[in-house]
Amino acid sequence: KINGIHNIFEVSNGVAVVGSNTWAVLQARKVLNITWSKGESPNLDSEKIAKLINDMADKKGATGKKKGNPERALKKADKVIKAVYEVPYQAHAAMEPVNCVVDIQKDFCRIWAPTQNPNQAHEQAANITGLPKDKIEIHVPFLGGSFGRKSFNDFIDDALEVAKKMKKPVKLIWKREDDTRHGYYRPTSKHILFGGLDKNGQLDVWKHKVIAPSILFGQMFKYPVPFKDKMDSFIALEGARNIHYKIPNMRVEYKSVRVGVPLGWWRSVYDSQNAYANECFIDELAYSAGKDPVQFRLERLKDSPRDLGVLRLAADNANWGKKLPAGHFHGVANHASFGSYVAQVAEISINNDGKVSVHKVTCAVDCGQTVNPFIVKTQMESSIAYGLSATLKGKITIKNG
Repeated sequence: KINGIHNIFEVSNGVAVVGSNTWAVLQARKVLNITWSKGESPNLDSEKIAKLINDMADKKGATGKKKGNPERALKKADKVIKAVYEVPYQAHAAMEPVNCVVDIQKDFCRIWAPTQNPNQAHEQAANITGLPKDKIEIHVPFLGGSFGRKSFNDFIDDALEVAKKMKKPVKLIWKREDDTRHGYYRPTSKHILFGGLDKNGQLDVWKHKVIAPSILFGQMFKYPVPFKDKMDSFIALEGARNIHYKIPNMRVEYKSVRVGVPLGWWRSVYDSQNAYANECFIDELAYSAGKDPVQFRLERLKDSPRDLGVLRLAADNANWGKKLPAGHFHGVANHASFGSYVAQVAEISINNDGKVSVHKVTCAVDCGQTVNPFIVKTQMESSIAYGLSATLKGKITIKNG
């Protein structure tokens, strides 16, 4: 018995501990003895997921973009470069764990929740409470971070079920650990790239195969669906099929893999992983061609003035090509998505243990007409921090399903 605990019962997504204060609820939660069902993937782990993805490497995928004759051009290339990149699952890890307040009365329901999908929450509230939609109010406060996680309203469903049973207003809070463990992750993915250079170091062919679980057919639609790879390639190849580098021969394809891990839209969706593979490979090609990485990019962006503008601005402001402190190095990346064009130059060092330190990031962005430049500045600063966290620190691993 713990003072302050009112009830403990099952809800659709698990077990609810209801009490008069947060401390009592946390203490009660620690001593619960629950036997959980093992779910649809009881023995899944990171190693098995990696094998599932690797097994798809030689399977034919859906072509999202084809230009010229990439297979013939690759055979004729004077130099062929291959690279493979892998990225892990990533959690949203917002500053504010999921939470909400629900008040269900006889003839109305009020919800306060930091949701990105209030329309769907409205539908669910009507289904769970049995009230007509015009008797349900949803108040959406400012988000304490979300990045896609709060487009899923499972936490609101929990609170609605608890409030309905308790017949009084409730405040629901997930622990940070629960928010991370039971999130909807950015998919893991594998990227296999081939590039072909002619004798003058000109890039003549580009092939990029993306192997990844599907957000679309993992959450919105369930397998099997005919032509699912072709349908999903439009989304899963965002940032891969629409790169702006001018290359005469190109093929970009997508192969899905079915994995029992909940997936969701993570900041910039698929662009985050596809752009990473693109820009790493562009550097490999520039090195193989004996070209400066910035110049190599500029030569292939002549038909995209906005790309040229941000790349030149970032390089100039970072003093690209100028002498750096001993042990410091510059890296560059350029990408466009959702109507914005961004280039960044990172100044880094690597110690004897292989640890990377990032000393400075110079960022140039062209997002079109701006109402409040300060918002753009804070958005870019936060995206740099978010990207560094994912690159250097973030990784979700799976064990025991």
